Amino acid sequence: MTDHNAPVEWERARSEMYRLDATNIPYGLAVGNHDQTPNGTASAGSDTTQYTRYFGKAHFGNRPWYGGALGNNNNNDTHFDLFTANGDKYMVMYFAFNQPDYKGYNEAYEKQMLQWADSVLSAQSDRKAILVCHSMLGKPKGTTSGDKPGAGDNSLQSNFTRQGTGIYEMAKNHGNVFLMLGGHIAGEGYRKDTYNGNTIKTYLSDYQSRQSEPYGGAKDRNGGNGTMRLMRLNKTKQTLSVVTFIPQANGSVIKETDGDSQFTDALYQ
Repeated sequence: MTDHNAPVEWERARSEMYRLDATNIPYGLAVGNHDQTPNGTASAGSDTTQYTRYFGKAHFGNRPWYGGALGNNNNNDTHFDLFTANGDKYMVMYFAFNQPDYKGYNEAYEKQMLQWADSVLSAQSDRKAILVCHSMLGKPKGTTSGDKPGAGDNSLQSNFTRQGTGIYEMAKNHGNVFLMLGGHIAGEGYRKDTYNGNTIKTYLSDYQSRQSEPYGGAKDRNGGNGTMRLMRLNKTKQTLSVVTFIPQANGSVIKETDGDSQFTDALYQ
């Protein structure tokens, strides 16, 4: 949500995200390393972080889609949401950034998060589950998608980050988990894992380092130019379709059409 975890940035985040509340659009947030104090330190239940002040349990507690969070105070760093679409029940679970190879890593908190997630997934086993973490997947070798629109095709699988590895090792034991999402590393990536007959697809989409033409390095960087990704789940066709797009100030939309930016895959296989 922020770059420097500064009060003015949180005010901007509050102003923009609360617009979704005003129009009753459900949403959840994955806490990243730039949202923590100091950068990279998991808040581990702290009730005083900026994120908690604006997006804690007190803010989401009465929302009909909100499922709950790890801990007994107002902290909402690791939480889950519930929704139903086309007669199917789903859950989205969000993990706080807490990377083993990153400054401020808290091993005890990592174990606590994974144990909590394991119990929630078991309790909600009748719901298809989507897991979201700021750091889940790297990008494949050779791709330029971190800096500019690439020409990828999802043919090269990415590796999990160290936090992503831990989450997957927990998640693979739950047959209701089918999708995992992450950012943190600039670029687009994908991998597919099958364990005990259940397939989990993981996607990286992070546009923070995208440059504007002529792609001359940091001087052309524009924070992603507002690039976003829309994922459509089609129950009838049993497909997952991805569209990556850049909204323009004049109301038009530019779509990225390379193979790792716009594609359709099987939903649960």
